[in-house]
Amino acid sequence: LAWSEERGGLNGSGEYDFMTGAAGLLRGYVRGSAGNVNLQNAAWMMTGNSSVKHLESSGSALYFSRPGGEFHTLTAGSMDISDSV
Repeated sequence: LAWSEERGGLNGSGEYDFMTGAAGLLRGYVRGSAGNVNLQNAAWMMTGNSSVKHLESSGSALYFSRPGGEFHTLTAGSMDISDSV
């Protein structure tokens, strides 16, 4: 498996595929209520409140805060989640 990491925030609409078929980490926020986020075998550590049109997650972990950090919310129009925490 390849390892990749993306940091920062993403704004706008569109299709965001994170680490599809690879182990990886997204550390940041997504603000694109018209956009879709697809996670496969990845981790998303939210650094800010996030909003998406559709979230698809398979074999992934979503962290709504870092240890001792502020809790962040995720607003999604729809979700398809399997084997994820």
